Amino acid sequence: MRGFQCLILCVLLYSASVDAFGTCADANDVDSCPENATCEDENADSTFECECEDGFDEVDVPIGGTAVTFCDELTTTTTTTATTTTTTTTTMPTTTTTGTTKRSVLIPLIGGGALLLALLAGGAAAVASSSG
Repeated sequence: MRGFQCLILCVLLYSASVDAFGTCADANDVDSCPENATCEDENADSTFECECEDGFDEVDVPIGGTAVTFCDELTTTTTTTATTTTTTTTTMPTTTTTGTTKRSVLIPLIGGGALLLALLAGGAAAVASSSG
């Protein structure tokens, strides 16, 4: 679920980034554009729009139900790390044991005797009910 939420957040942030924003009168109209932005005619069609300066990116932020565009400074972080891999192999010695514990003969005899008594009692009950 977290992965899906992260994907949605990334899509929203990407869609919030715009190329040009706002209109301005001409190239000298700096008051109509936010800080770190200039008024430019990007398509050479006399339609001037605000565009962020180099090193800044346009970002739309919803404030009070209205999207406000500002220029945010791009930051790039490069991290280089060296990795050393050490492999250690350990061989465990093989140990074998033989059983030296003496088992009691008494428990199997008791179990066998109880089984024999149960069979004899069942046979006696069957003979008594059939001879009736």
